[in-house]
Amino acid sequence: MSPSSLLLMLNRETFTYDDEGNHRSSRRGEHLIGLMRSSLLSSVAKFVITDYAATSLRHCSSCRRVVAALQQASTSMENYEDRVKRFFALEQVEPDVFRTSNLGTLQQSSDKAAYGGLIFAQALAAAENTVEDKLKPHAMHSFFILNVDTSIPVQYHVRRVRDGRSFCTRTVEAVQEGKIVFILQVSFHVVSCSFFFYTSVFRFSIVCFLGISRFATIGGSSRQLQGTPKVRGQGARPRHGVALEFSAAGRSRQPGATHRNSVSLPKNGTPRPRPLPTDFWSTLYLEPDSAVHQDVMPVVPSWEKLECLSDVIPWLKTEIAAGRIKVKPALEHRLKHYETRASQKNGDLFQIRLTSIDRHIGLGEQSTSRTFYSWVRSVGDLGDCEKLHRYLVAYTTDGPMGGSAFRPHYGNGFDPSMIFSLDHNVWMHKHLIRADQWMLFENTSTVAGKGRAFVTGKLWSEDGVLLLSCAQEIVLRSRGTVSKI
Repeated sequence: MSPSSLLLMLNRETFTYDDEGNHRSSRRGEHLIGLMRSSLLSSVAKFVITDYAATSLRHCSSCRRVVAALQQASTSMENYEDRVKRFFALEQVEPDVFRTSNLGTLQQSSDKAAYGGLIFAQALAAAENTVEDKLKPHAMHSFFILNVDTSIPVQYHVRRVRDGRSFCTRTVEAVQEGKIVFILQVSFHVVSCSFFFYTSVFRFSIVCFLGISRFATIGGSSRQLQGTPKVRGQGARPRHGVALEFSAAGRSRQPGATHRNSVSLPKNGTPRPRPLPTDFWSTLYLEPDSAVHQDVMPVVPSWEKLECLSDVIPWLKTEIAAGRIKVKPALEHRLKHYETRASQKNGDLFQIRLTSIDRHIGLGEQSTSRTFYSWVRSVGDLGDCEKLHRYLVAYTTDGPMGGSAFRPHYGNGFDPSMIFSLDHNVWMHKHLIRADQWMLFENTSTVAGKGRAFVTGKLWSEDGVLLLSCAQEIVLRSRGTVSKI
């Protein structure tokens, strides 16, 4: 039976087993999540989803519902880190051309349109596949041209604009069905080294010599050599910009490739360290600081004192039903949207804690301040692959920004009818960023008019280091009267 036939069968009924192991059938989709615990059905589901993406089945609404359920069930079983890796393990189809069909996330604005932050991060991953490890992205400028259909694979075409000694430039075009849907330009800079960098290199050399190196890959799996201690203690996680982690992205640039400096295991199981390559010291490019400064991190409530919006929604519904909170129809519509998102939060990649939920949803007396703060971090823990953390942080920068442009207008009854990003730009001030630690995201809208709004953002580590800055322009339209503040 082909995957397509199985999909149509699953659309009619699903199969479960009672406590005594007897086979019985149930109505469609009712026990699908439980069934996915079976590795056999999980494997079949992957074939179904793949076949669905490549055939005309995607035009069938009932088939789309079943595939969505299969994807959600499959996602719930996956390890978080493996789920993140799946988005950025791009298949190389030609030199400097990479492809992926992993485009569906809970951040997307509709059933078929992909989330812009994912396309941005995947394009960055494609660009990094064409540069040496010593080069780190510091500036990214992009344009969203057309909606990306989540049911059709995307190809990322990388053009090597320039390879310099200190900087190099790449242009990435995302192509779907022969049309350019997204463009990204990335500038890479050789990592500037400090005394701590040389100290870390010395420590890394000792670690390799003793045979206790850890390594992680995006396309493969993370593992630690059995019977050896962890380099940084039991489960300890370094702070932003402090730890020097070496990922396993090798020179081959193929998913799953192992770093050539990693420890190999011979047949007898004894770790055998490999010597550092002869060109290793040439990667230690020293560019001293000429001027040093940064803004001061805003003073806001700690993430430990805040709750996720999804945890507050049930209480809000109870208060509204009891008549203790009066809301406008526009707010009721927004609450339904937030409730739907809350029910799917287990499949999201990031968790967000807002410093002011009232202002975020338009409840109570509204402030005209156009600056919003939220604490963000990945839903689960990640390994030590530097690139994976970087891609996930880039992924999350797009979604929260636009809200600072329209939420201050909620007090005037403003109800946006269309919101989408026209462009998105990120400047990474630190290349070592841990997505699985809490970060403060500050967003401000400086101007809005003519159906557009401009927004800037700053991402801070918990200890006050400015990790990155970002800016974007969005389309912002509404029904009804114009709101001015």
